Amino acid sequence: MPYGFIQRILQDYKVTAYDAEFIIKGNVALLRCDISGNGKEYVFVTSWLRDDGLTISLNDNNGKYAVFPTGEFHVRHVDEADTLRKYRCQVHNKLSRETKLSDQWAKIIMTEPHGSVPPRIVHWRRDIQEQNGETIWLPCVAHGYPVPTIRWFRQDSSLMTSFANNHRVIEQEGMLVIHRATLQDSGKYVCVVNNTKGQEQVHTVLTVRDSLRTSISPSHTIVTVGTSLSLRCEVSGSPILYLKWKKNLKPLVLDNRIRQQSNNVLEIANVRLGDEGMYQCFIYNSEESAQGSATVLIQADPPVIISRFEEQIINPGHPVSLRCIAKGHPLPKITWTADGESIPSSSRLRLGDFVTQDGSVVHSFLNISSVEVGDGKEYSCNAESDFGRAFHQAKLNVPSSPVGRPFQNKTALVGQTAVFVCPVAGYPLTHFSWEKGNVYILKMLKIS
Repeated sequence: MPYGFIQRILQDYKVTAYDAEFIIKGNVALLRCDISGNGKEYVFVTSWLRDDGLTISLNDNNGKYAVFPTGEFHVRHVDEADTLRKYRCQVHNKLSRETKLSDQWAKIIMTEPHGSVPPRIVHWRRDIQEQNGETIWLPCVAHGYPVPTIRWFRQDSSLMTSFANNHRVIEQEGMLVIHRATLQDSGKYVCVVNNTKGQEQVHTVLTVRDSLRTSISPSHTIVTVGTSLSLRCEVSGSPILYLKWKKNLKPLVLDNRIRQQSNNVLEIANVRLGDEGMYQCFIYNSEESAQGSATVLIQADPPVIISRFEEQIINPGHPVSLRCIAKGHPLPKITWTADGESIPSSSRLRLGDFVTQDGSVVHSFLNISSVEVGDGKEYSCNAESDFGRAFHQAKLNVPSSPVGRPFQNKTALVGQTAVFVCPVAGYPLTHFSWEKGNVYILKMLKIS
């Protein structure tokens, strides 16, 4: 779509100034500026112009006139002279940077009082949102006769507090003016108007905003598999309507392992390799958002055997205990084999392990209560996790003449190396010979 066409659409809006009709003498005339049509959300009122050339801007809220960002124009203490003037509102288009006047003049139509008239509030704001540090005007305009008096109060629960001795928050011509607004000024304010014929009141909810800012602590961390991780979303600004955690820009799925504690703290238990990534904390309100991010790297320590058994000679009938101690993150699992085969537990042969109290080391053992000649084998302890493997092997020698055991079938793939262990017990053994199909393939191998 051509740029010029878009510009024409955004400029196709209408600005209309409306009369203030039947204003009782001495009251405040309320003139309104209406913006309609395409692009009106980018257009705002900057000032009102009087027909003699006087310009009343947004900041000119003292004395006779007041202009509000929402387009209202107050003319206070209306008299005959005010009815002789005409007014136009002026707007500014943020996109096109165009300044435009209302297509017609507005005027004030005044009426003389004919008896008492109870007060009626004609202009106030239900909700106002402004930035921290700014000057804030809370309007309250009431019509009636006698001219109504206007008082402002702050309401906290059932407590109503006036501003008589407050030099930063003052009442001025029916408005409540808050200078150098702070976040603590957010709250509910009540405008009470009355005259001899009655009383009316309305309230305004003020929200003082501060730009949202957030960061995650720690911003960069390296965590070991199996440990826990805590990320804190540090936030500032106001208001904060809600907070959301994401990982790699996708909504973070919470479960029993990944939990959001006290809203701004993320706890991850039993860290896994898949927990690595960029974590984001997003905070939002109706006007803006902010995000902080942190990088989490996961490290895993491969298994290491830190204590092992040695080759030894045990006579038949004696007990023996073989032990392996390993560490790693995550903690490795230890398995045992003898001559490459798994070891079944029995009443004579026991396998077991335990983990130290701090969870950093695993102890594993193989206990044989009464050694037999057939126990003479090469024993191996294997420490394995998803991040590596460590093993140790050594022989248990049982003095005896050679005792053969049945061969176990072995399956191997073409091109791979196949290892065969001669299934024979006894010690010492001095020579082996191998044959295949009654043909010797290795003769008289001396055992050193």
